[in-house]
Amino acid sequence: MGIAYMMQKMKLLIVILTILAAVGAFACPPADFAITDIKLGPEGFLEIHIANRSAEIHEPANKENEKTFLTITIEDVRRAEYKLKYMPLHLFQPLGKVTWKTNFRLGWSVRVHAQVKLPPLIPETRIEDNRLTKGLHPHAR
Repeated sequence: MGIAYMMQKMKLLIVILTILAAVGAFACPPADFAITDIKLGPEGFLEIHIANRSAEIHEPANKENEKTFLTITIEDVRRAEYKLKYMPLHLFQPLGKVTWKTNFRLGWSVRVHAQVKLPPLIPETRIEDNRLTKGLHPHAR
């Protein structure tokens, strides 16, 4: 009777742990990253403004950090991809905002496209504001 009792306890424990894991996986709040602006900073370098529009903390898992990118395209040529893990942590706080400064200095008018690319495993509230295309004109010197 001792072994059968322990087997029942183990089965019950496995069921409870499975339920807790499923609840934990689905309880993670969806990300809501948005590109809010693309502009040239005071020194003429390209800046991408990103916001977390979620009112809850979104703590990225290691898989998310490795598979989520900020992609920058200038005149239809992909120029850079930055992994999410390099973004400042306050972006993941409720309503967090970040200005990502690049090393691209523009000398003429161009069309810039920025997009936060999320892997399919991350639920996203609104995917339409993950991208923004904007024509930029360099500062007068």
